[in-house]
Amino acid sequence: MIAHDDTLLAAEAALGLLSADERRVADRRIADEPELRAEHALWQRYFAGMLAPLPEVTPPARVKSALEARLFDAPARSFWADMLAPENRRMLLLVVAAKIAVLAALAALLL
Repeated sequence: MIAHDDTLLAAEAALGLLSADERRVADRRIADEPELRAEHALWQRYFAGMLAPLPEVTPPARVKSALEARLFDAPARSFWADMLAPENRRMLLLVVAAKIAVLAALAALLL
């Protein structure tokens, strides 16, 4: 069974996270120790999908223009326009309902 520190060493070596000195020591140990070599190979296979280069994909031109419009051309909304915006209506209704409930509770206590 391989030690936990050696498992970490093998994983870090597979990811290329070691300094030059650490890498030399790890490479020597991986070459000399069959268990560490097997562990390193396991981590290389495990990380292969994450480390493989991805093909470059060019998005349609409409995506870039839509992003730029959302980020830079959006008109500023007033406070009330923002509060009444469709994406905020549910929250507005919850706040109004909570205020009505509090007022009803206060009225019940005072009467």
